[in-house]
Amino acid sequence: MKLFNGNSPLSPKSSSEERSGNKKKLQVSSINQALLDWKESNGFLTLINTLLAQPKRTKVSKPNKKKSQDCANIDACKKKMSYGHYTAAIRVLSYNGIAPCDDATLLELMQKHPSAPPPSIPAEPIPCNAITVDSKTVLKAIKSFPKGTSCGRDGLRAQHLLDAMSGAANAVADELLSSLTKVVNLWLAGRCPSALGEYIASAPLTSLQKPGGGLRPIAVGTI
Repeated sequence: MKLFNGNSPLSPKSSSEERSGNKKKLQVSSINQALLDWKESNGFLTLINTLLAQPKRTKVSKPNKKKSQDCANIDACKKKMSYGHYTAAIRVLSYNGIAPCDDATLLELMQKHPSAPPPSIPAEPIPCNAITVDSKTVLKAIKSFPKGTSCGRDGLRAQHLLDAMSGAANAVADELLSSLTKVVNLWLAGRCPSALGEYIASAPLTSLQKPGGGLRPIAVGTI
């Protein structure tokens, strides 16, 4: 994820800053500062322009000889344990890698998830009021995500939202939660533009190989 401190990118500068505890402090500090900048006059434009001005990341060429899957699993397991994600660490040890990107994988995914037409939306108005939620319900939903929940394609994690409502960001916590609640109620009322459906209500599939053969698709949606 991109981190900002004021108007400049914030990146770990040493191995100590790469550690999970210090990395989280950097993230929290960056998020809090971005929220404070956002409240300034034209602050959101400054943040967006800073992000757009950053150079594109270049892909680092990988060596031809990859580490074995077992070694990769052990490394991933150690990383999960350093974050305190012990359940995830156990799952990693039985991980057999991602299925190859070929026609056979695509065919098996299509068999597990056959194509279906989109739901039909009635043209006539529904004769009842839409469900609405309050800010307490939204906050409870955010806190219900298990620790270490992965992000979707947008890179947003539940922990990012929780960090944005704690510490120095408490000054804008109520405003942020109010905005989130308004967005949720907008969706519940069916007033979200249909063009955004594929980004908001979709989840890319990652096909993992089962230890005993076959595929186990994992769908990672947005928070």
